[in-house]
Amino acid sequence: MSLVRLLFIIIVCIIFIYVILRLLHRRQKILQMQTVVEGMTPTDEVTALQKAASNVSITNIIPSRSKLPLREYCIKASYSSAFSGTYVSADMIKYVLRRGCRYLDIPIFYSTTDNIPYVAHITDSKAIDSASDNKIPLDTVFNALASNAFASSNSPNFGEPLFIELRIYPDANSVVYDKVAALINANFSSKRYVDSNTGKAIQIDGSTYINDATQNPPLMGYALFMMNKTINPQYATVSQDLANCINGELGGSTFKLQTYDQLQGQTTNPPNVKNDFKSTNVIVYNTLMSDLDTLYPHPDIIKTVLSYGIQVTTYKFYARDDMLTRYEMLFDQYKSGFVPMAYAISYLSTMKNESIGKTPVSPTFP
Repeated sequence: MSLVRLLFIIIVCIIFIYVILRLLHRRQKILQMQTVVEGMTPTDEVTALQKAASNVSITNIIPSRSKLPLREYCIKASYSSAFSGTYVSADMIKYVLRRGCRYLDIPIFYSTTDNIPYVAHITDSKAIDSASDNKIPLDTVFNALASNAFASSNSPNFGEPLFIELRIYPDANSVVYDKVAALINANFSSKRYVDSNTGKAIQIDGSTYINDATQNPPLMGYALFMMNKTINPQYATVSQDLANCINGELGGSTFKLQTYDQLQGQTTNPPNVKNDFKSTNVIVYNTLMSDLDTLYPHPDIIKTVLSYGIQVTTYKFYARDDMLTRYEMLFDQYKSGFVPMAYAISYLSTMKNESIGKTPVSPTFP
């Protein structure tokens, strides 16, 4: 055997071993992120998550901090909110509400067999009916939201606005849209943010105030439905009923939407706190969500806020890690699911420069 051929074989072997080790390392990281055990029931999974998490220190936002427009708030948000690691369940919806989340991502698909919309953990839009070990009717999820999100016994910040992102994967005939609209009206009839004269959803944007009646009807105590239009930008032409239920659209110029992976290649744009110490120079409203096809590690909330000024970063509450713990610390610090961006910048800057266990000084409104 020639020396060149021998060297070639050795190099191939080294590359092969390297690839195998990288795959094993990646698999180990994925396993570490999973906090549930195979064989558990949906209730068991949620119970395990609850035991692994510390208690939250969240209540309704105090009035003095509630007089800002939406773009000035970081909102506590969960990704694939019904998913607990293996299953989807109403129990998981209740869990993220108990954690103080006020922005919930709900993946929806339509079963042509049962003729009803379902919720599942969707990682592949082409195989949505097998994305998680089970699926549950959307009606079950909406009922859990409507029954628990505004009840003091089940949600620590029950008076705050509730944002529900509809991530709808349409069937071939787009029947799902009208079905979703009917379920919204059936479950949230008294909690929808609508025009009292027309019954249609009031449109919001980053300049909409959450609790200042001199600017617009307050959002406090209402459910607001946000349509992820990146999946089908033309949904409104198919279902006017659903369009009348939507308060805002994600994926356009009003509410921008991007994934963790897309963020990596962007130039940073750090937000600045203005001289009033309660507002910032942030203009665009941004939502950051996980990538569908990967178990991407959680982003660092320090980076997403301080480097990019992102208001809504959705976290996987079924996969507890240090980044999720750090994320929850921000909202615990200010005891609300809505933290003014100026406050978040101050707190996270302190966290970045000092040890995490040190309590930062909170800024106050003049």
